[in-house]
Amino acid sequence: MKLRKTPEGKIYLHVWRTGTAYESQNKLLYRNEWTNIKFSVLPFPSTEYVLSCDIRRPLPYPDSTFDAVYTNHVLEHLTPEEGRFFASELFRVLKPGCICRVVVPDLERNCREYLKCLEDCLSNPTEKNIQKHRWAVLDLIDQMIRDKSGGEMLSALKKGDFDAQQVKRTSGDVFDQFLPGSTGEETPAGATPVKQGLLKKLFSSPPRQTVYSLWRAVKLFLYQKDPRKTREANKWMYDRVSLRLLLESRGFDHFSIKDHKGSAIENWQRYNFDKSINGDYPLEPSLYVECVKP
Repeated sequence: MKLRKTPEGKIYLHVWRTGTAYESQNKLLYRNEWTNIKFSVLPFPSTEYVLSCDIRRPLPYPDSTFDAVYTNHVLEHLTPEEGRFFASELFRVLKPGCICRVVVPDLERNCREYLKCLEDCLSNPTEKNIQKHRWAVLDLIDQMIRDKSGGEMLSALKKGDFDAQQVKRTSGDVFDQFLPGSTGEETPAGATPVKQGLLKKLFSSPPRQTVYSLWRAVKLFLYQKDPRKTREANKWMYDRVSLRLLLESRGFDHFSIKDHKGSAIENWQRYNFDKSINGDYPLEPSLYVECVKP
């Protein structure tokens, strides 16, 4: 896929997995000025702007290609061993002296939210506090153990069994479609990838490619309803300490904690991928860190 450049001539790599709110808010900027990879173990068709690939394998770029790398909510969908490999690949394709920005769910933040809700429940077990405690447990655990797409969180959202202020504070714009007053259409968490593109490729490809496409179609059929195989379910979680240890073990240094707006990436304010377009708050509250390839 073509390496895209920013107006300043920089080559930036952008890696993410999925997210309706994230893609709808940031699509126009990242597809035109960044080189884009969308992590998938399923056969999503690639486009002119986005390469769909399995990042558990080597990235398809030469050493020292990019002036910056940004990954959004990817590492948590990899096992620790896969995460170490992926971080090594980010190090490899990044130019010396350049920045890697990593955004993941914040284990520390989730734990603090759970403990606060627990204490509130113990001291004042109202129906509202019990509901907030239940959501905090789901946010901490369901993301990792779910055996159906969307898990128990999606069930709670569909039933309206949540506190809207808590969900907005802890999840930003991610679940806006479920909040009171929303007119947006629900997008199922386990929505099947575009099938028309697969069928078109299947019937217009040479025999060898057709066999490969059939294999991908079978894989799609077998995987699409299992969030552990599609990697919808989280495989690991990180906090400020564990993420620093991971990145430094791969060779990065100058580790720093950022927020949803600040970055040392040149002209980051032009993109602000982690800030909601609806206000001065995070699109999805997370752990934001940056490090440098020496």
